[in-house]
Amino acid sequence: MADQEVLFLPHLQDICWPKLYNKIISQVFLKTAILILKRFYMLNYGIEIEYIVKFASISDMMQVIEQHQDILIRNKYFREKTFLFTDPSINPVYNNKNFESLFDCGFEIKTKKLEFNEANFNNFKQLFEDLSRVVFTNATCGLHVHCSRKWFSLKDHFALLYEYLKNQYYEEFLEIEGHPMSSPSYANLNRTKSYYYNRINKAINNKSTIIIDTTAFERKVDLYKVHLDYNSIEFRGLRGHFSKCSNASILSAVKEYLNIMETLRYDKNIKNIFSWEED
Repeated sequence: MADQEVLFLPHLQDICWPKLYNKIISQVFLKTAILILKRFYMLNYGIEIEYIVKFASISDMMQVIEQHQDILIRNKYFREKTFLFTDPSINPVYNNKNFESLFDCGFEIKTKKLEFNEANFNNFKQLFEDLSRVVFTNATCGLHVHCSRKWFSLKDHFALLYEYLKNQYYEEFLEIEGHPMSSPSYANLNRTKSYYYNRINKAINNKSTIIIDTTAFERKVDLYKVHLDYNSIEFRGLRGHFSKCSNASILSAVKEYLNIMETLRYDKNIKNIFSWEED
């Protein structure tokens, strides 16, 4: 039996070494090329989470922040990659007719750009879960998702957002657990479609050029926008976290949105429609 098994093994003198070498080189080259392409099209993302921290008094504020500093300031999963800001757009007493909790304060935590991979998303998920046990939200709090492709210019992101709107992927995120994720006052889909889709279609039909508006980053009520300051696409619609919607539903929506943006391709001719004023 041992002799029979040896018959199946190639003899060294029968191996065509040049062909084997070329095969190995080809496989290494192919794997390297795939890695380079993945790096080029890699999706990066960053999250802005708005919320309210409950304080019994002004003196209680620092005690609460110090008690939960590993979550609010030096998060153990992000360390230096999270930043805590006070956010004046958050109204802690919104819709509170009795003006209770006058010492509550609105905050926003921001992550830096992170590679969209399982490990980083699990860290974000843990941060989100930790926050949910310490803070709360009301209708003035939002969750904004920024995403960008490595090496993409603003023109690329304009074209990518156009493709997203063209395929109506946004319909999946207009409602979560029965709660609307868009609003004319803070996350307006019609404004987004008018500025980033209808306007581009008009330029295509007229064979004209669109000058990039350098003040477009101030479009604070659009559901989606190209953020000129961050060179990213910002999704501003998610609401109800830590209050009306479950953690699982919000996290699932964020991940599904990022999955779409990671695999979405666009017509390169679209980016040529855009121009800087000095071009």
